[in-house]
Amino acid sequence: MAYEKRDNSGSAFKNRNKQSDSHSDYQGDGLIDGQEYWINVWVKKDKNGNPWFSYSFRKKQAKQDTPSRQSEQSKRDIDIDDSNIPF
Repeated sequence: MAYEKRDNSGSAFKNRNKQSDSHSDYQGDGLIDGQEYWINVWVKKDKNGNPWFSYSFRKKQAKQDTPSRQSEQSKRDIDIDDSNIPF
């Protein structure tokens, strides 16, 4: 059975790459009103030592493709040699 994302829900898993206290304890993603978000969760304690959770949500951005060598070469080939233009 494949995992199906449902609107207004998400999941987070233990952050195994946490390198400092400011990094989240859990990371994941979710779907809110049809938009995908990254989810970060920190486990904190109140003044009585009771645990509580702090969340942050960040909209996922489409990955931007980096120009390939061929397209960079094409840009250079477009340069016009204007030395033969009579004016």
